[in-house]
Amino acid sequence: MTEKILPIPCTKVEEKTVKDWFQKINEEMDELKEAVWETFDMRGEACQKTTAECLEIIAEEAADTITAITSMLEAMGIGEDMRQAAQRQVNEKNKECGRF
Repeated sequence: MTEKILPIPCTKVEEKTVKDWFQKINEEMDELKEAVWETFDMRGEACQKTTAECLEIIAEEAADTITAITSMLEAMGIGEDMRQAAQRQVNEKNKECGRF
């Protein structure tokens, strides 16, 4: 089994308010959407890179988004233990709903 790597909250950042954090998260989401749209030709433009390169870009943009959300939660006082407990609950709920 490969090592699991969790997002590390960024604590030395400019974002101070919830509004600042949501602006950062929205920026990261916009970059993720752009990468997905380019890869899957949703705007009529083909990705100029190979599919593997495009998927790597999508994965990195998704990780940026996850890290921004994790950083906001940490700034709000929601630490790793609470985030893991919440993720466990969501996973259990999704399993009960037959989503995996």
